[in-house]
Amino acid sequence: MKITVAKQDLEAALAVVSNSISSGGNDIHSHYVFRVEEDDAQQPFVSVLTSSGRMFSGCTVKAAKVDDFEDPTMFTIEGKRLKLLLPHVGEPSVLVFDYDADTKVVTVKTKSTTPEFQSLDAQTFKLWDDALKDATLACTMPATRLLAAVSYSSGFVSDQEGNSPNLCVLEARDGVIYSTDKRAATLVKVDGIEESALRVHGKDASSAVAFLTLCGDSNVEVWEGDKTQFLVRPEDGALFGTARFLARFPDIGISMDDEDQHQWLLSRPEIIRGIGVLNAAAALEDNRLRVRKVDGGVVMSMRAMTGKVIDFPVECIESESADDATDLPPNGFTLDHQCLSKVLKSWTGDTIRFGINVKKNGGFCRFLNETEGNTFLSIVAWSGK
Repeated sequence: MKITVAKQDLEAALAVVSNSISSGGNDIHSHYVFRVEEDDAQQPFVSVLTSSGRMFSGCTVKAAKVDDFEDPTMFTIEGKRLKLLLPHVGEPSVLVFDYDADTKVVTVKTKSTTPEFQSLDAQTFKLWDDALKDATLACTMPATRLLAAVSYSSGFVSDQEGNSPNLCVLEARDGVIYSTDKRAATLVKVDGIEESALRVHGKDASSAVAFLTLCGDSNVEVWEGDKTQFLVRPEDGALFGTARFLARFPDIGISMDDEDQHQWLLSRPEIIRGIGVLNAAAALEDNRLRVRKVDGGVVMSMRAMTGKVIDFPVECIESESADDATDLPPNGFTLDHQCLSKVLKSWTGDTIRFGINVKKNGGFCRFLNETEGNTFLSIVAWSGK
């Protein structure tokens, strides 16, 4: 069997499936699996598949030509070897893959030479055809909207799987994607995802983001089964899937409609600059940022390595408090500047509204923002000490 394909078309498919190939080892999970099937018109077409065990991807290779094809066939090429080959195939950039089913050897004809690769037994590769067939279409939406939500939520996912596995996911529930790393919590309201229960493990989130990025301005479909879930690019069937993590995100009593006790409107660039200046003088492991209200503005401070407390004033553009608001601690409050920086980086506009709420022995700041068709709420806890 021979497959002839333009290098650029093969690279486009590999860009999709490389998100779920294992970088270590030499088993089937570290190989690209080439699969040849027949479509409804009995014309052969080529797909490339990968799986890390928990993640899996597939993409049709555009305009690939198949010769000497008789039965559905699969073969493999080790991922790192194919990646090493492609930059050096020369011009014209057309490759011919010739697979010998008896010896399980794949030769790749390029302009100047024909290297050989040993295929693994592709029958050991676990296909997901039945799982996708049994899955239900939960929603279809612009990929950019889901990308913005998943990308932001993934920054607030716990990595303590041994202690709190149910916090190591971002999960959609009733149209909102939830996540938390115990220091901060995020809710992203996504129009169109109301029927989805998408649950992405934090370790898989970057691969999901990479796939959604490749979808560009097109739509993406979310298909969900009992044990698997799929993101599918409907224009060509390219997909990214994961095994569904068993631990469910906990129920948390947070609503986007809650009212804040106090609100400050501050300059976002000045907050970023202030954190940068103060952090430069503080101990590297010290994330404590002190914030206190003064006449006409807000003062941020951190303790320098010398022991001196360094202040950075920021003008308060607007300030208001509810009639029944609990007074803020007279000396301000302390929050984690790394959590605040994550919020600031994702924000749009030159100003940011702090919603400050006082609870017994502490409190929290709420940050509500709308962008990319989504509503983002981040909550960062603080201490009055």
